Amino acid sequence: MKEGLNQTSSSAKRRTRTRGLIQLGGLLELAGTLDVFDIPLGVDLQKDISVKNNIAALFKGLLELNVLAKSAEVDLKLWALQGLEAFKSRGLSETRPLDRNKEGIM
Repeated sequence: MKEGLNQTSSSAKRRTRTRGLIQLGGLLELAGTLDVFDIPLGVDLQKDISVKNNIAALFKGLLELNVLAKSAEVDLKLWALQGLEAFKSRGLSETRPLDRNKEGIM
């Protein structure tokens, strides 16, 4: 019986993690990052070698973003406020920006 509870808990954690990863992908799309790095949706990013360099460039960009975000030059609270304003200026909910609007745009 205890083993079944662990599987459920593990399954719930996996679903929650997967949902979070999908939402992060949605943010990358919403921010236009996929367009900037010319990464198409609907391809297997691990198997399709035609996007290998694009994925590598995005990864390097994310590593650079990590360094920048940790630096003294950046105020993450200010970025958060600016991000909320960016959601608002695009007609997105500040609390649920990834919800699809009437036009079907993410």
